[in-house]
Amino acid sequence: MSKRKPRIKIEVIVEGMTEENYLKEFTKDSFNDETLKFNFHNVKGGSYHSIAKKIRSFKGLSDSTIFIVTDIDRLANDENELSNFEIMLKVLNEFKYSFAFITYPNFEGFLSSHFNPYENNILKRLKLKNKDELKSKKDIYNHIVRNGGSFNNIFKRYKKENLCWYKIDNKPVFDKSKIRLEQSSFIYFKEYCNDLKNKK
Repeated sequence: MSKRKPRIKIEVIVEGMTEENYLKEFTKDSFNDETLKFNFHNVKGGSYHSIAKKIRSFKGLSDSTIFIVTDIDRLANDENELSNFEIMLKVLNEFKYSFAFITYPNFEGFLSSHFNPYENNILKRLKLKNKDELKSKKDIYNHIVRNGGSFNNIFKRYKKENLCWYKIDNKPVFDKSKIRLEQSSFIYFKEYCNDLKNKK
């Protein structure tokens, strides 16, 4: 009888409840072989500075894998936020297999991209009253699927050429000229998670 491969622990730092609720369901649905274990840490709307502080709390665990999930709308028009974002990435890059999953302008736009054609009014499509109801909906991923959405549709909306932050041979690249382009590095989420199974 073969031994079960140990779980790879991934510390996921999210900026809000919508991201946490979505990813808890999405990861459970997408990775059910028990190889990957996702632990969620919510900074509750915190800044890039708050995220960097949370990353530093894992510093004694050098083999930690950390995923950041955050919007980049704040850095597009604010030099201070841009500086904080760069510091956050620098701290993140100390962890070899870590990755920042970022979206411009915001996570609601990423949710809207689950529909084809793109859904301009995500609240109406999901029959939700307001953003507070969206943020508190624990089954948001499955709710999107039940209403005709699919993760695969995001590849029709987002292109790798638009990404301002990515990795080449595990080396980070940050292209400031692209920070105002519509983008989401979630196009690499499944691929990156599956690659981790072979790297670690």
